[in-house]
Amino acid sequence: MRIIAKELFYVSGLAFLIYFVMEIFWPGIVLSYVNINWVLILWLITAILIILLKSNKKNGNK
Repeated sequence: MRIIAKELFYVSGLAFLIYFVMEIFWPGIVLSYVNINWVLILWLITAILIILLKSNKKNGNK
């Protein structure tokens, strides 16, 4: 589960960065098809999931 969360974190972070740069250079090119907020929400959820999985792993080893 942790590997999947890390991969989603990397992919959604890169997608957000690419979409953000594309919106700066070509306004409206991404927002007409994809809502960037959903990508950012996915990125935040996976970041929180990674943190929770790390804390569970540390608590389990004690």
